[in-house]
Amino acid sequence: MLIHGSSKTRISRFNSTLMFFGFVFMLGLVGWLMFSFKTPGFFKIVMGVFSLFIIANAYQAFRNSIFSKKALPHTVSNHDLKVKIQSTKNNHGHSERLRQIEKLYRDGLLSLEEYQAKRKDVLDEDWGR
Repeated sequence: MLIHGSSKTRISRFNSTLMFFGFVFMLGLVGWLMFSFKTPGFFKIVMGVFSLFIIANAYQAFRNSIFSKKALPHTVSNHDLKVKIQSTKNNHGHSERLRQIEKLYRDGLLSLEEYQAKRKDVLDEDWGR
């Protein structure tokens, strides 16, 4: 069985709350590293830029956390998933199908684009390996 498509989900409010506290901890750790030791200026600049990324992620986590009434919309799925169930009757079915598609193309019943698309579909299937 093959599943094609995509699914989009947002993490739960509880997980966002935990992430928010994790980001706050990381921000405190970065601040401690920047100002507790004699660190070179370049290191402070890099840690300052890193702090901006932490603040942006903490803001997103806060927006989705249990503390916020303005959580981002929850998308469960785009429902674009397709399931293909493969039959395992015959391992030579793929070669036979390729021959049939080629015959239809040679007889002029399929255009080049249709032939290539059908051939790609057969080659993309799970061959039971």
